[in-house]
Amino acid sequence: MSKTFAKTDGDIGAVVRTFFESAESHSPGALKDPRRFVVGALRQAYEGKVLTNLNPAANWIRQLDEPLFGRPTPDGYPLTESGWSSEGQMVKRFEIARAIGSGPAGLFEVDSGAPAPGRGFPLYQRPAFWKWREPLLGDSTKSVLNQASSAQEWNLLWISSPEAMRD
Repeated sequence: MSKTFAKTDGDIGAVVRTFFESAESHSPGALKDPRRFVVGALRQAYEGKVLTNLNPAANWIRQLDEPLFGRPTPDGYPLTESGWSSEGQMVKRFEIARAIGSGPAGLFEVDSGAPAPGRGFPLYQRPAFWKWREPLLGDSTKSVLNQASSAQEWNLLWISSPEAMRD
């Protein structure tokens, strides 16, 4: 990246392109902590849309043992994968992936409790999203996604994939 910066006279776009094209930027990282998992899935699902009810998201994070302002000790939540990779944790992540991928899950309800009109299930397969994401998927993930029988099932499989659960 520094070579690109020097070669292009500081062209930030070229530097960012170099980063995204590098192998290091695509290597799988650690398992996302609960907040990053839930917020990341929601950002991908509802990019640019304002969620009017954050209670479902806060509840999902609480179910994953990382409630907002809920740590009883001052040491903070775990920062390592071992803190978030138990069997129970993974099962709960799959349940949350199903809830997010199947529909708005109450995220667009208004104060009256009625659902906001026109909010269907998320479409992760948007061209802008897949333009940079699809080439990074492993063969097994591509194979599983290709077997999905509905858009909702595809969403569940994507959110549950190793590529989506890791940084």
